[in-house]
Amino acid sequence: MRATKENRFRMWLVEDEKWIEDFFLDGQGNYFIVDDFGNTLANPFRQKLLLSQYTNLKDKKGVKIYEGDIISNSRNNKYTWVIAWYNFRNVARCIQSPKLSQNLLQVSKWKNLEVIGNICENPELLEEK
Repeated sequence: MRATKENRFRMWLVEDEKWIEDFFLDGQGNYFIVDDFGNTLANPFRQKLLLSQYTNLKDKKGVKIYEGDIISNSRNNKYTWVIAWYNFRNVARCIQSPKLSQNLLQVSKWKNLEVIGNICENPELLEEK
């Protein structure tokens, strides 16, 4: 039996600087949220958005890993990695050595994998140490 992939996204509201996780997408780029009163609102935010897809990986604490997350293999703190879409697949790209990358199958085997931030809330983590 084959495992099913969970298709989840989160949305970064650039001006409000916050993540939205409970929303729906249609095939034409529109998104919908349900407000506290059960009303469905179409495209309620008039600002720049960034979509980030779930990789179906979790870190050692059970935190879901999305595109744009910055991760560490705490066994080797020498490098930090950012999850990115590259050559039609998600990979972990090394921040300190951009030519170095790992596919997500390799990353999933890291025992001490930990999400330490993301590119939206923690851009300072993208700077080389």
